[in-house]
Amino acid sequence: MSNKLYGNKKTSLIISFVLIIFVMLAGLSALLFLNENQDLRQQAWIGNNDAGSKCIGGDCEGEALEIFVSEGNSYRVKSNDGFWQKADDSELDGVDGNDVSLFKFRTELGFATVFLDAFDLTEEESALSIDELASTFESKFKETNNTYIGMEIIDLGGKMAIRYEFTEEILGGEALYYEYLIPGKGKYLEAEVRTTISAPMERNLLSFLNSIEFIDEASGEVKGATTDEFVFAESEITELVKPSVANVLYVYCKEIRLSQEIPAVYLRSSYPYCGGGFGSGFVVDGSGLLATNGHVVMSYPEQDLIGGLNGGSKEIAIFLVDFVREALATQGLATTPEEGFKITVSMLQNPSGVQVLVASIYDLLETKAIDVVPIAEKYYVNLGTQSFEFSEEVPTPENIESFVDEKEAIFVADLMGTNYANMFSKAVIFDDQKPEGSDVALLKVRDADGYTFPSLNLGRAEDMKDGDSILVIGFPGIVSGKDGGPALLDYESSSTKPTVTRGIVSSMKKDAQGNNLIQTDASIGHGNSGGPAFNSKGEVIGIATYGIAGDVGSFNFLRDIRDLKILSEELVSTLDETPSATYQDWETALGYYWGNRFTKSLAFLNKVETSYPVHPTVNELAKAAEESIAEGKDIDLLFGMQKSLVYGLGGFLSIVIIGLLAFILLKKKKSPMILDQPVVSTPGTAEQSEQPMASVNPPVVEQPLVNTELNKPILDNQEINNTGSDQETI
Repeated sequence: MSNKLYGNKKTSLIISFVLIIFVMLAGLSALLFLNENQDLRQQAWIGNNDAGSKCIGGDCEGEALEIFVSEGNSYRVKSNDGFWQKADDSELDGVDGNDVSLFKFRTELGFATVFLDAFDLTEEESALSIDELASTFESKFKETNNTYIGMEIIDLGGKMAIRYEFTEEILGGEALYYEYLIPGKGKYLEAEVRTTISAPMERNLLSFLNSIEFIDEASGEVKGATTDEFVFAESEITELVKPSVANVLYVYCKEIRLSQEIPAVYLRSSYPYCGGGFGSGFVVDGSGLLATNGHVVMSYPEQDLIGGLNGGSKEIAIFLVDFVREALATQGLATTPEEGFKITVSMLQNPSGVQVLVASIYDLLETKAIDVVPIAEKYYVNLGTQSFEFSEEVPTPENIESFVDEKEAIFVADLMGTNYANMFSKAVIFDDQKPEGSDVALLKVRDADGYTFPSLNLGRAEDMKDGDSILVIGFPGIVSGKDGGPALLDYESSSTKPTVTRGIVSSMKKDAQGNNLIQTDASIGHGNSGGPAFNSKGEVIGIATYGIAGDVGSFNFLRDIRDLKILSEELVSTLDETPSATYQDWETALGYYWGNRFTKSLAFLNKVETSYPVHPTVNELAKAAEESIAEGKDIDLLFGMQKSLVYGLGGFLSIVIIGLLAFILLKKKKSPMILDQPVVSTPGTAEQSEQPMASVNPPVVEQPLVNTELNKPILDNQEINNTGSDQETI
């Protein structure tokens, strides 16, 4: 009976032990889940997947979205239920409006409210451009609100909007708030925004405003140009793509060669001249393939000679003086070099004289009396933070090979090929024919072994619409700190930093061959040529190429990225529109860094440094990540370790401790037990049977009792032992 009792207690203890472990593990799992969910809520720009899964921006596949439709069916909002929430209607009691709603956002990042209302535009207002509409409402605000500060036209993922800024006094101090005006077809939305000021809050706010869509009251069709694809903030695009944008340098020496069949009196057999120019480019393949404009890396003979004539090139001027003397000699007039120089200068100061010289140059080239032959051409791409430095003031045939100083991130490249229309051909200049061709080129970095270059995402210009926002990145010479730029700029530091300009797609045009040209109001200057233009998703959709000055301003044009893809197919192979591993690691690292997940960011930054050691900003960002980890700012760390590891170790130690306690408890319960000896009594009185016996041996039964008739035991040994206390002693 005692053995059975002991077994029951042991079973109960084991069951209790298992239940305790199960409850503890469930609690730890819940704690881990809640903590990770809290981390994501703290970083509203991250979706349910990691940055490495390309879910930056939050709108991940499978993520639940709540779609709110306004009561008046004027607009709808995609609100992530974990971040933005619709306020209770009771908070709008007493508020007058047409179709009002209130949304709130509150996390550790900050607090924001957005009050939405819809209004109809008058016929006159509907016909206004965005600039005119902005001015119209600005006048109204100035008349009715003396706290008005200013306005700005911004892009909300393809929708143009106007942001008006105001101040209000709170506890003796000034605070900013904003009124966003988002125009639609025949109506507009007004969003009154109050928010704590920070970059993460601004990203969340713009993302929310971008999610607002107009609804046609009759059909329910969406009128706003919105998209579910993630749109980067402009500052994020800049930080992401700048390491892939290069400063391109083309240095050349050529010579004008006189045909040996031409009997000459004054003309020499050859006239060497050298030159060069800067432009921009960008990485399109991890093997070291870069794109730029054709006119950045090559020039036609007509271009050199006519450009040198108009630009005052010393070497071209020497040729022109001898040519003028040679022309006079054919008329029987002998001249000295000084006389020839004076006559040539006089012609260059007279438009008619220039016209004659230009026509003569074209005739010489067309009849093969002269030819322009390259002597040496050098191509350099600077992807680092050190500026170009030169061994001499100007390149010459003798110094061109060593003209540019060697530096770590300045690579020598080869020209793979171009598609470049000759804008200086005789047919274009004199016959007004349209130039044939584009203006794109491909360079290939030499000695690229050991590097995986950060190639960019390539998009499609045909997906762009008038009014879509773009960013242009390049190296305009005017702000490089040299060559006539502002004297306050330092060349060594300024020339290595790309310039970012923003604008919109003003119009989609066609060139003479029917190819796309993107007209934009983004600022483009000399040196920008060949630089990439990005859409709001960080994809290259065009190449900065042309600038045309007009009476009412300047108009800039981008070549379609498709032109480059066609050239690549003709020269090497189809360009991979997917960026290289280095670029993807850099994108992932930035995603984690922006989300305060510095340990994870550092892991990808180390990968970038390994695959591309000359990356211009990876070391700086890695240092900042390490400092943030040391300061305890990493949301994934607890006690200096990954939270999941801490929780795992805590759970394991808890199980071990509980197991030890249970073992000690069970061991203590299981003490030795002495079973009572069986008592054998004889018939007698009750008092006799209860008396203790001095020495009683247990009954010994050598054989079981047998029924002689059936020849089988009446009782077996086990039954005798179990009933021994009831048997008489034999």
